Amino acid sequence: MSQKLMDISTQVATIGQFGKENLADILHCIGETVPLLTGQSRCRLYLEDLTSGTLVCSLATGQVSPRVHARSFPLTGPDFLVSRVYIVHEEIDVR
Repeated sequence: MSQKLMDISTQVATIGQFGKENLADILHCIGETVPLLTGQSRCRLYLEDLTSGTLVCSLATGQVSPRVHARSFPLTGPDFLVSRVYIVHEEIDVR
C-alpha cells in the first residue's frame, strides 16, 4: 500500500473514533485528508446553521481562508454557487 493511501486510511480511522462533540477535531482531520484525496491545496466545508438559515464556512484551507470564513450564504439562494451546490447535492468543479 502506498504512503498516501496509508495516510488517508489513518485519517479516516481517526475521524471514525471521534464523537459528535469533537467537531473541531473532525474538521481538522478533514482539512488534512481532502488534499490527499483531491490533489488540491485548498478546500471548503460548509455546515448548516438552521437557526439563521445559512450555510456557514466551518473549514477553509488555502490563502483566502480568512476571507472565506467571514462569508455565509443563504440555504436556498440560487444566486450563490455554494447554495446551489447545497440545493442539488452535487459537486461543481470550478477550476
